Amino acid sequence: MTFYRLAIFSLVLLFCFSCRNKEEQGTRHEIISVHTDHSKHDHAGHDHTMDEIEAPENTKRENWQKPNAIIGNFDMSEKVVADIGAGTGYFTFRMAPAVKKVIAIDVDERALKYINEKKGLLPDNYGDRIETRLAEYHDPKLKEKEADFVLLVNTYYLIQDRISYFKNLYKCVNDNGQLVIVDYKKEDFPIGPPTKDKLSAEKVKEELTTCGFKEVSIDKNSLEYQYIITAAK
Repeated sequence: MTFYRLAIFSLVLLFCFSCRNKEEQGTRHEIISVHTDHSKHDHAGHDHTMDEIEAPENTKRENWQKPNAIIGNFDMSEKVVADIGAGTGYFTFRMAPAVKKVIAIDVDERALKYINEKKGLLPDNYGDRIETRLAEYHDPKLKEKEADFVLLVNTYYLIQDRISYFKNLYKCVNDNGQLVIVDYKKEDFPIGPPTKDKLSAEKVKEELTTCGFKEVSIDKNSLEYQYIITAAK
């Protein structure tokens, strides 16, 4: 998919999900799930109301997250993509035109309900390519070799027992499949969680290697506040 097509589709998304704007607040990142206990390291880390979940994905986030640039870096055509920590579908909706199928995975039923309600608004039946799946905190609920491409954005550092989780996830990735993690650099930035809660890219690479992933590469230059880690099965 060309960058031009992604840009046009983003404009469609803005139209489909237009409602009142909300500014980001401190460490809040909208796409991740909702839970009231941050100490449990869920896919949320924050207590939000449904109004907050349903808030439109604002331009401010798009400026620093660069979702179209991230998606455009990878060939997802004719692939089954798992969006783990999908939240209200910030990346799910953007990936739908580029993939065979995207599985929006989250631990919060309300976020998945929101995706199911809104996917019908997408043009060209792109919504038919979106499947939602309720996960557990320790299990993404993917079948063995079900996903060709797995994406986690702003989610990795919130997973509690990461070694066990990603050893299990490894089995769910198809042969020659790809894993991409986008998360916060371990620096003092105005975006993201407190620095003490962030993980260095090197730590993530070490853990993924332990779990069996190969060809783990780190990109610290494409995004100002985040790194992009790519790994292969």
